[in-house]
Amino acid sequence: MPSKQSCCCGGDKVVMTVACSGRSNTGQLTNDAAKLIDRTGTARFVCLAAIGAEDPEVTDLAKCAGRLLVLDGCEKACARKIMEKAGFREFVHLDVTQLGIEKRLDSRYSDGQLQTVIAAAERLSAGMPLEVRP
Repeated sequence: MPSKQSCCCGGDKVVMTVACSGRSNTGQLTNDAAKLIDRTGTARFVCLAAIGAEDPEVTDLAKCAGRLLVLDGCEKACARKIMEKAGFREFVHLDVTQLGIEKRLDSRYSDGQLQTVIAAAERLSAGMPLEVRP
């Protein structure tokens, strides 16, 4: 029997993140950045697909976040839209193309791009402002 995820409600409020996992380089980049951020303990990675599928355990877990970071791979903002449809209104949103990373229809990205996204996500997770490129 699968174990239930515990809710952080009532305890320390943690930073949680959801991410686009689209086919493009930027979609894969946001997903991989979120996984690495989870491994470092900066923010807990929560499954965006489960929230979109209205899974109550995962949705309730995300509602317990002290800060919720939504990472998108492009201006289509699919992750942000899924979160809004699920009833989330208070979150920090990052479209990685605003960091100067160009979206391509392949899954390759550089280590430098990954580090750029991780650094931006860590700043946002800590409540620090972020300079974005037009």
